[in-house]
Amino acid sequence: MNIDIKLHKVDLPDDLKSGNVIAVDCEFMGLNVRRDPLCLIQISSGNLDAHIVQLDRKNYIAPNLIRILSDKNVTKIFHF
Repeated sequence: MNIDIKLHKVDLPDDLKSGNVIAVDCEFMGLNVRRDPLCLIQISSGNLDAHIVQLDRKNYIAPNLIRILSDKNVTKIFHF
């Protein structure tokens, strides 16, 4: 079993098709999510894929990531 892992800097690619259910995991610089900066987000559709987005912590501008996370037709399963 091979997992297709893609590392993206700043944002997801424009042409990414996420499907209607995704798993999301967020990584922070520490354990306090209110204090510690968000540094990367991992997204998977469950089809042996993983998209890792290394965020720009100065501005967090990631329109494609925001589009997927705000899409009401996509069910998001978050790990905490």
